[in-house]
Amino acid sequence: MRTVLLTSHTHARGQRFVIRISGGPRHGEVVYETTNWEHPEIKMFTPPLILQRGEGLTSVITYNNTTSRTICFGLTSEDEMGIIFGYYY
Repeated sequence: MRTVLLTSHTHARGQRFVIRISGGPRHGEVVYETTNWEHPEIKMFTPPLILQRGEGLTSVITYNNTTSRTICFGLTSEDEMGIIFGYYY
């Protein structure tokens, strides 16, 4: 798989979004990082980031819940989520 672009999506409580390679000899290698939930970096890979068979991507996201209620995954700004977006071929 050749990845040419990565970005992230989270809501206002998201403080840090990291994408790492999962599996293979590069397991744990950070390939993307942002601390801006509202305007996350759009990272282009030239040349493409090549992932071999058995390798993938995983996200590690840090949230800060400043409310007195439990925050769960959801689609509204009152909830939280963490999504890796990317273009690959």
